Amino acid sequence: MNKFSMIASRITSAAVSLGALASTVMAAAYDYGYDYYYDSGAGDALGAGVGGVMLLVYCCMCLIGALSLGLWVWMLIDVLKRTETELPDKTTWIIIIVLLGGLGALVYYFSKKRALDAKKK
Repeated sequence: MNKFSMIASRITSAAVSLGALASTVMAAAYDYGYDYYYDSGAGDALGAGVGGVMLLVYCCMCLIGALSLGLWVWMLIDVLKRTETELPDKTTWIIIIVLLGGLGALVYYFSKKRALDAKKK
């Protein structure tokens, strides 16, 4: 594993850890006090189901965000490592990746990186 891949891996794991820490802090700060005027029990089950679905959606969004950040860093490092002879429009790709984030990194990966890596082999 080269140095840049290790850095990207550590940044991704730090982002995932930060997401987990933020969710813990948000859960601890939220007031779960309820006033029970109607004690039918049906609302508790519905609330638990909705809460479970929302937690699942939140976890999926955190995972997508962490993967997007990792791809963004990986592609930005790849563009910066390329020479001007390999990638003549290097400055343009840096701007695209920085401004469009994960989407720009995805476009660069499929349009340039795979073709450049295939040329090297």
